[in-house]
Amino acid sequence: MNVMAKKKLLSTALLATGAVNFHEHNNVREDFSADDSPSRYEYAVTEDFFRNFGSPFHVVVAMKAADGGSLLRPKYLDKVIETEDYLQSKLSVPFDGRQITYSDFCESYCETSDVVSIFLNMYREVQIRKKGNVKLTYPSMDVFGNRIYLANNIFQVELNNKSHIIEGCRMIAINFQAIQKNASSVEIMNRWEHEVFIFSESTKNDSLIRVYATSEGLVSKEVRRTGLQALPFITVSFVAVLLFTVITSLKKDPITSKPWEAAFGVFCPILSLVASFGLLFWCNFPFLPIVCVIPFLVLAIGVDDVFIFLHCYHQTDPKLPVEERIGKMLAEAGPSITITSLTNFLSFAISIFTPTPAIQIFSAYISVAVVFDYTYQIFLYSAILTFGAHREKNVCMHSFHRSVKTQSDISGTLEELMNNFVDLWVNIAMSNITRIIVACFMIVYCIVAVHGVMQIKVGLTSEKLFSYDSPLLPFVKLQTEIIFKEGGQ
Repeated sequence: MNVMAKKKLLSTALLATGAVNFHEHNNVREDFSADDSPSRYEYAVTEDFFRNFGSPFHVVVAMKAADGGSLLRPKYLDKVIETEDYLQSKLSVPFDGRQITYSDFCESYCETSDVVSIFLNMYREVQIRKKGNVKLTYPSMDVFGNRIYLANNIFQVELNNKSHIIEGCRMIAINFQAIQKNASSVEIMNRWEHEVFIFSESTKNDSLIRVYATSEGLVSKEVRRTGLQALPFITVSFVAVLLFTVITSLKKDPITSKPWEAAFGVFCPILSLVASFGLLFWCNFPFLPIVCVIPFLVLAIGVDDVFIFLHCYHQTDPKLPVEERIGKMLAEAGPSITITSLTNFLSFAISIFTPTPAIQIFSAYISVAVVFDYTYQIFLYSAILTFGAHREKNVCMHSFHRSVKTQSDISGTLEELMNNFVDLWVNIAMSNITRIIVACFMIVYCIVAVHGVMQIKVGLTSEKLFSYDSPLLPFVKLQTEIIFKEGGQ
């Protein structure tokens, strides 16, 4: 093995030790909010306000009728009140030998969820039991001289045209808020948040209401789960690419066939991933769930280079010395691989300068991986092909240990058919009719492309970060289509 290849393998082993510095970061608000975004500034102001108290905690629970109708119908209303009471004071989590409910840790923030309880009970008293003399108006109502704002909690409201009294609403949202003062309170609230989510999932088949839940913590967990779902497919992709590369590298002449060289070429992108990730871990780069897709990209880029190398190698004269054949191969394939690698690198590296941390980190990982893959292909894979060339030179060392077979009549016929097909294709491609057709196609293509570009809508929402089967997707759609459109939070 040549010296450069040995150095590459040794450096890979050393860089791989960067795994000891591995640390994962998974916070949707921090990772996917631009550094100069209004939300980041607003959150910084909030943190500054609560600095002496702790970190804000917020879970949103929404309820809709199973049949899509109003939640203020008698039996639906009773179910909503029962659910609200359960979440407020009965849903508990174990901690330090006792059961903790939301009422135990919400302190002064209990009022944020009490708004819904007050409205629901007043509505039942006034509209159903015909007691009391409170006007249930929207967007705020007066209760014994106190104005209660309802627009953040009830949605798709039906009002009486004359009196503006609430007659129905098809969605209710409850904001459960608290302050995380220390590690114990963080643990308690995370457990309670998880139990709320489990409860919401248990209502999928409820005959009356469907409960949905979301929070910053739940969204972060779901983004992580979505990223990790891709990991098992890396092995599947690697095996599929390996088989495809090996099979397509086979030739009828077993001496010039390069299955082993093709197989080793598929391992080069894997080595580049190990080295690049290890280097960035040493540099204290965090690992984000979105980084899980990078192996697929690097594998595709690296395998493309393998095909270019093999093709250029087979175009060289077998009678030349091995060193000269490899030199001619590099002279032919090098510029192509360099240009494509440089293009890929610049395409990804430019995103490092975006203000969004997740995109910056993703771009850093993929850019470094592309550089490592390029160097591995040039130095390590060329060394592997050198071994293959020597094996080819020494007939007894070829892959399958079989003697060279003469071409059969069938092979000659197939080759003739292929040559005829290529000649026919070239004649068709060079004809004036084909040129006119291609020109028309390109004009239509450009028109459609420009129209498509004009329709692009910029925006990154939570649902784009989830898998299609995410349990949080229904609530995200409710937020987008109902809550945010009606001015809720």
